[in-house]
Amino acid sequence: MSKSAIIFIYTCFTTVLLAQAERSVQGAFGAVTIDGKVWNQIAFRPVIPIWKFGVALDLVFYFDADGNLHKDEWDFSSGEAIKNTLIDKIYYIRYGFPNDPLYIKVGSLDYVKLGYGILVNGYSNAIEYPQVRKVGLDFSVKRNLFSVQGFVNDFKENLGLTGFRVQTPVLAGIPIGVSAVMDRNQYLGLKDRDGDGRPNLVDDFPDDATWWLDTDYDGFADSDPLELDIDGDGITDTLDSSIPGWTGETTPLDTHIIKRSEPLNVKEESDPILSIAFDISYPIITEQSMSIAIYAQAAK
Repeated sequence: MSKSAIIFIYTCFTTVLLAQAERSVQGAFGAVTIDGKVWNQIAFRPVIPIWKFGVALDLVFYFDADGNLHKDEWDFSSGEAIKNTLIDKIYYIRYGFPNDPLYIKVGSLDYVKLGYGILVNGYSNAIEYPQVRKVGLDFSVKRNLFSVQGFVNDFKENLGLTGFRVQTPVLAGIPIGVSAVMDRNQYLGLKDRDGDGRPNLVDDFPDDATWWLDTDYDGFADSDPLELDIDGDGITDTLDSSIPGWTGETTPLDTHIIKRSEPLNVKEESDPILSIAFDISYPIITEQSMSIAIYAQAAK
């Protein structure tokens, strides 16, 4: 199902049901276009606490002008459909809170900050949600002598963007932190609808995984048997059985075929990047709900 929002009137509200804000409900109202038809949208995102766990659900309802429900998001027609429907309703699952000794969050990540933020500050893997659903990881472990923090943007990208930070008081009790962030393939962020490894930006056939290069832009791929003139210079490339009525041997006619280079294939090519940062801080106030520190940081 294709979705493209041409009108989106967004209203957000949050209701805190407990003083500790452990249970909350967020909602949104708007209008979206689905398959050329305008639907009214009502969305709720409740966070349900279960012991130290928290489960955030993504419940979206689409109604047309006659009040009919768009049923693709609520398909219980088969076992497979039920499984997919229920999985799609989970926004994230977390254990603990960011300031707890152990914190783990799996699913959509709305805000990730690594250390004091010189490398990663406010990162989210849910910018294109729900069209693009990513399953990431955000975690932290805090002990008296050290703390560890890290994140993964999407397991489906095989750890495309990852970050890690270690902090320990190694200098007269003053905490020193070391962070590293790596994007193992910056090309993975490019859209590839047909999954052939060639991003839409450089794929002449973005919806056909069989073809991707058309040198003369005539609608026939260079490797298509129906392509008789690859470079579009008006000279038939060869006389062979693909030419109607030709029964003789294959005879090259165009001996100087100029082809465009093969487009980028993100499955075979990568452009990794690694950044490292150091920070030193002096804590002034350290409480469960608030901390204040003086710090300095540098990155390369």
